Order: sequence, then structure tokens, then C-alpha cells
Amino acid sequence: MDSNPNRRLENEILSLWLAPIVATLPLIPFFSLRFSPLFLGTLMADRGPTTWPWIGPVFSAAGVVFDGTILGYAALFVVALPVYLILRRFNQHSPVHIVLLGAIAGIIASQFVAYVVQHRGPFKQPGLQEFALSWSSFLLGGLSGGAAGWFVALLSGYRKQLQTERVFLAFLLPIGAEILCAVVMLAAIAPSGGR
Repeated sequence: MDSNPNRRLENEILSLWLAPIVATLPLIPFFSLRFSPLFLGTLMADRGPTTWPWIGPVFSAAGVVFDGTILGYAALFVVALPVYLILRRFNQHSPVHIVLLGAIAGIIASQFVAYVVQHRGPFKQPGLQEFALSWSSFLLGGLSGGAAGWFVALLSGYRKQLQTERVFLAFLLPIGAEILCAVVMLAAIAPSGGR
């Protein structure tokens, strides 16, 4: 076991705090590259900011990170953290268990979105509805959750004490990223008149 339990606890807390934003990173290429069949501009099927030349993929990536991080925190607090704490309590939190837990939490989050789409219909665009109800949503949920689990397993087992300044900046990263993505999305809406 680790010689410094305080270091491990600090790294665990930091890794769990950063996991939702890490979960969005594998999604960015799928939704923000124009040649991807899941390109957000194509799924939205309108002439909005995500279809603009050059800058459209940036707006798509900002939307994915913004929405994905919010959904990731919901999955973290409702599913992953309670199960993680139980695994930790019984000393069953191996890297494999953590990655599997992340993947399962990601799948549950994707299926929650599919449930909401079926019963509440927040997506007006047929492409987004089709994606949310498809196997692609299920698979990408597992991929993003597995990436977050891998990150938690990796950082939790990191043997060195992180510098206090870096830890502080890392805790601010999701907040700063959400603000930046919100500003980018608002900038996209302003010129198009909010359509």
C-alpha cells in the first residue's frame, strides 16, 4: 500500500473532480471533425454556427465539452462516486474496477439522455434524436466513461506529491473550461440571432 495515504487521498479527490471533463476529450473528434458522421453541424441539420467554415468545429467542440462536463458531473455524483466509495471501503478499487465503473457510468449517462429524448424530447433536430437513441450513443458513453475511469485510476495511483499550485489550478480547470465554452457558445449564438 502507499506510504503516504494523504497524498493518495488528495490525488483521488483531484482525479474524481477532473474525471467529467476528461470524459469529454474522446468525444471531441467524433462531434467536431467535419468528416465524422457524428459531426455536430450535420446532426443539427441547420445552417447554425456549427456549420460555419473554420470556426464551426470550435463551436461544436465547445458544445460537446460544456454539455458533456455537466452530464459527467451528474453521472459522477449519482452513479460513479457512491460505487467508488463502496469499492474503496472494501479495498476493491483496482484500476480495472475503476475503468469498468467509469465505462458503466458513461453508459448510464448516455442511456439517461436517450430516455429523456424519448420521453421529454429536448432535441428538435432529427439527427440528434437519432444519435441519442442509437448504439453509437451507448458506445461513446462507454468510451468516454472508460477514459474518465482510466484517468482516475492513473492519477489515484500517482506516487508523487503534486505541487500545491498545480493542484489548485487543476481544481479550477473544469470551472474555467465551462466558462470558456459558455463564452464561445454565446459568441456563436450572438451573430446568428439565437436561431
